[in-house]
Amino acid sequence: MFSTTPEHAAMRVLLVEDEAAQRRILLTLLKRNGFDVVDAEDPAAARVILESRVPLDAILTDLHLGHESGLEVLSVAARTHASASRILMSAQVDVDSVMHAVNGVGVYQVVEKPLNHQHLLSTLDRACSFARMALEREVLQRALQARTKELESINLSLEAQVTRRTSELLSGLLAALDWRDTETQAHSRRVAAYARRLGRQLGLEGEALANVTAGALLHDIGKIGVPDHVLRKRAPLTPEEWNLMQRHPAVGDALLKPIAILQGARRVVLEHHERWDGTGYPTGLSGTEIDLGARIFAVV
Repeated sequence: MFSTTPEHAAMRVLLVEDEAAQRRILLTLLKRNGFDVVDAEDPAAARVILESRVPLDAILTDLHLGHESGLEVLSVAARTHASASRILMSAQVDVDSVMHAVNGVGVYQVVEKPLNHQHLLSTLDRACSFARMALEREVLQRALQARTKELESINLSLEAQVTRRTSELLSGLLAALDWRDTETQAHSRRVAAYARRLGRQLGLEGEALANVTAGALLHDIGKIGVPDHVLRKRAPLTPEEWNLMQRHPAVGDALLKPIAILQGARRVVLEHHERWDGTGYPTGLSGTEIDLGARIFAVV
């Protein structure tokens, strides 16, 4: 499971906008911010693109496209690109149109015009990340189902049973982290990829490299034990709330303690907030007292 980490291409967005000037502005905005954009000037062109099954992470369309509705485009997208997030732009946002969009074609979000560009970029980033994670979950689920059937077709040895159960447990931990906080999960996958790259550059390989990758991927698993009002709070934390937040490395270590295959990753989880000068937590370790994997994570 931890032998490789995904490296993704740029997020691909289908932009459907019939006003040429507005379409050019949005094309420039999205491309300058790292999105791979496919554009269409009307629903007919959009349908051709969608029917071609070109990979897409999100569909961004205006509600009013001449005499047609952007909802018709999103209806086609729901059939051809089920995992892609669907975003609707509209100058007239009312409860009825929003409810119709959400219930009719499964719109991820309705963005009001005139557009706030920063809000639009943030919405697209979240929407594309959500679509990527949903697709990854589907791929993982299919792989797990195929593996389960393969294992069930043979007479399992004790070692095979332990491996299967451990894999299921790891998948459960990742799923729990995903459903708890999708932004945390996306962050964890990114830092795991970077930690693996840096560990390899430092000469780590085999089990040592796998431990660093696993520890980075699961470093925030202890946040499962942090109350929602603290974890999702937008304002600065109070001293009492900060104390609760600082417990998550120890909670994560306790969660992984019974899992034999993750013993090498536990110190990354426990010590990932320690600092070289001793100002970190939970125990104030310093220098080389801190696990190498945790130090790699801190740099990442």
